[in-house]
Amino acid sequence: ADTIKAAISDPDGVEEALNYLLSRVDRGEIKASSAATMVGYLPPILERNGIKLPELRKEIKAIPEFKISIDKSRMDQATQDLCRALIERLEMRADFLLSHAPLRREAEAIMRLAKNERRSLNRKERTRVRQLGTAALFCAIECGGAPIRVNNFLHITINVPDAWLTVRSKNEFHLVVPASETKNKEAIDTFIKASTERYHDTVRWFLDMVRPHFFRDDVSETLCDDSKHDKAAKYAAQRC
Repeated sequence: ADTIKAAISDPDGVEEALNYLLSRVDRGEIKASSAATMVGYLPPILERNGIKLPELRKEIKAIPEFKISIDKSRMDQATQDLCRALIERLEMRADFLLSHAPLRREAEAIMRLAKNERRSLNRKERTRVRQLGTAALFCAIECGGAPIRVNNFLHITINVPDAWLTVRSKNEFHLVVPASETKNKEAIDTFIKASTERYHDTVRWFLDMVRPHFFRDDVSETLCDDSKHDKAAKYAAQRC
């Protein structure tokens, strides 16, 4: 705070900063609730650093976009408890960071059972494999790459020009979410690398073993037919 004390002690400078935030709300770059949260914390932060702007709170209250209560924008108690537990309880943190693994194991068990019984997946099993695999992929990206919104996750593209998810090498995926698609208008650009947590392995497993199931909804009568349909689905999955 000392390095910018002169600037944030100037009422005109603070007013300009508030107007800048308001303009971002008007342009749709941030939500009013986000701006209200940032602005709501400003007076106590300034006061804690010995900066007195007695009219600031009144000025903030006069702007409708900044009237959203900070209390309403805070995490609810259940979310706060979860975040605190992730910090303080090592075993829970480990379960959270490896959350992709049990989902993947359950999906693999379904596919293994069908293989051992020498049959195709039925429709219920195929749906369940898709669900578990997609959830495992999301967890692997969240923990091994970057926290992204569910909406961004569902719009990840591959195998197309300017794909969001690409293979950089045998042990590395490159994930990009354009700035125009993120909440804060900041692009996500990160890598998912091979590691002991096996996030990279789960992404590759999804692409190789689960994604083809989205390209078929049949129940083959024979192993020969199932193999043909499986090859066709994998071929389609690699090209779109």
